[in-house]
Amino acid sequence: TPSVLMTSEQRLFDLKGEIERLRTQIERLSELSGDDLTKMALSLDIADASVKQVYPQYLDQSIALERLRNLGLGARHPKVLALEKEIEKMRTFLDSGVLTIKETLQTQLRIAEESMERFEGLHQGKREESMSEREDYVAYAEAKNEYEQQNFILQKMEGDYNQVAIEKNMTSTPTRMHERAEPNPRPAKPNILLNLILGGVVGLGAGFAIAFFLEYLDTSVKTIEDVEQLLECPVLAVVPKDVGLLFQNGANTPDAEAYRILRTNIEFNRNRADANVITVVSGSAGEGKSTTLANLAYVCAQGGYTTLLIDADLRRPRLHGFFGVANTPGLSDFLARERRLEEVVLRAREENLWFLPSGAMPADPAGVLNTRDLSAMIAELKSRFDIILIDGPPILGVSDSSVLARESDLTIAVVQHRKLPRKTLLRVKMGVENAGGRLLGVVLNNVDVRTDSQYQYYTSYYTYYSTPQTHQPPVLTQPAAAPAPRQTDPVTPGALAGVPAIAVADVY
Repeated sequence: TPSVLMTSEQRLFDLKGEIERLRTQIERLSELSGDDLTKMALSLDIADASVKQVYPQYLDQSIALERLRNLGLGARHPKVLALEKEIEKMRTFLDSGVLTIKETLQTQLRIAEESMERFEGLHQGKREESMSEREDYVAYAEAKNEYEQQNFILQKMEGDYNQVAIEKNMTSTPTRMHERAEPNPRPAKPNILLNLILGGVVGLGAGFAIAFFLEYLDTSVKTIEDVEQLLECPVLAVVPKDVGLLFQNGANTPDAEAYRILRTNIEFNRNRADANVITVVSGSAGEGKSTTLANLAYVCAQGGYTTLLIDADLRRPRLHGFFGVANTPGLSDFLARERRLEEVVLRAREENLWFLPSGAMPADPAGVLNTRDLSAMIAELKSRFDIILIDGPPILGVSDSSVLARESDLTIAVVQHRKLPRKTLLRVKMGVENAGGRLLGVVLNNVDVRTDSQYQYYTSYYTYYSTPQTHQPPVLTQPAAAPAPRQTDPVTPGALAGVPAIAVADVY
């Protein structure tokens, strides 16, 4: 039976555990020696009681012998000899007891192995007998289950047959038509008009929710109020999207009006008349800083200001490309004392406009700018020009613009609309002020007035008060008395005509 088989398996499991325990004890005793062997043997349940009694005495006598030796008694002292003899007898008795324990364990292991061998044969027979009985029981169970299923089907069929017989004997009532059913001209479901209205309302609500959520996630600068509240400084101008170079489009185009507003706001916000050195910076590349600076220089020159445009971006200069001239010689060559100031300042065809290229790109742009020569040059040029506009690299990430902001009277930040994050804009202001500069205001650049309705009124008069006009590119040239314009050759000192002559000795 299954219970007998389970009892047999449990007995077999117990025998295996007993054999494993005896083998472990024998292996452990074989690995030990001396007192460790004695302690291990006496800890077993098969240890003789007399041996257990002698072992504590053996330990006491060993301690007493050690004390005598510590007192200075020699090996041949009578007390020492007597204790050693007694300890030797106890040691012999204990070793004999340990040997007896080992033999007892070996005997128990042999008996257990023989019992397990006999019991395994009996267990295998019981297992085979149980398997045979189980196969017979499975066949019986399957037959019984099949019988019960067929009996259930038979009873169901008999019930169905009786139900049909009863219904057949019942008297049927004929069906009568009281009124013909007419189809509804409009279906009850779906209500198309209601579904369209609900869909439109839900769609508009979801659209507004998504729009507000996306607007919430957008942390870029979007409004004038964003700039004024964050930086506590004014927005000097709003420049529409896709504004080109005024050198090419002319002074009376709608785009020029934004830069005239910028020029006027600079005049109104300057704290003193001699604050005429202005550095234009941005937070990152691609904000439109160089284009803004070139157009501002153009409208300043158109307004009668003697204007000097300096390209101090010694990493990625762009202004020389606007003028169509070579980049060298320029500012870096002058600061390296390889060229005189008269050799690097170029006069544009536009009246009142001069240009100083960046020069060869040095290995350490910040080191080139951070010199006394730059301060001396700016101090000298301040007295020669009405306004000096300096283009520097983005102020975040490099220290060049920090040096330029410190050397300038004012600093203007160009921020591209919906691009620069608000926190980054705050870092731009901190970069200017930490360098010792003064942030005059911000130019909000590349504003799409077609989609941002709040700027349409701000820029609507640009087109109304402007007239189209063709214009020539601002080719750099020398005075009329000088030779033809050049691309790479330095101009003569006469290129600064119209401005008091600059003496190189004074700059140095």
